[in-house]
Amino acid sequence: MRKFFIAALSATILMFSAGAGYAADAKIAVLDYSAVVAKSKAGKSLQEQVVKQQEAFKTEFGKLEKDLGEDQKKLEADKDKANTPEFAAKRKAFEGKMVDAQKQVQQRRIALEKGTNEALGDIRKGITKVVGDIAKKEGYTIVLTRDNVVLADSGLDITDKVLAQFDGEMSSIKLNVSK
Repeated sequence: MRKFFIAALSATILMFSAGAGYAADAKIAVLDYSAVVAKSKAGKSLQEQVVKQQEAFKTEFGKLEKDLGEDQKKLEADKDKANTPEFAAKRKAFEGKMVDAQKQVQQRRIALEKGTNEALGDIRKGITKVVGDIAKKEGYTIVLTRDNVVLADSGLDITDKVLAQFDGEMSSIKLNVSK
């Protein structure tokens, strides 16, 4: 049993010492992923499209809200007929419009969020490809994101290189929002 323990301990020590030698030879780079997304042409393009889409939805929802407000005023004006079947039908139609409007708003928000997430996914894939190309070309064995690094020498930062190459490969992206 003692021989087995010594053999296992020796194997573990050998394994860690071999790993430590490899780690000492590692060439490390640091990337501010968020900065690349925010500063890139594609990222800015996406942000502009999202803002335009939000403004379009805001205009659409403002009109919808105005129409519903007018319908509500008409119902309130007919309050004296509250016990009539006519009023009940109008109230039911108004409530249906309210539910439909809420569904429409929710669907638009979900569609915008989904489209934005898909576009961001494409941007991330593009950035990852560029990082891989740079790592291969310059011999980096490890590329860490700035979020995962407490302190690093500025010479390890490849953010500007990645941004420049990524802008050359993907200058815009299409926001796809299906209604």
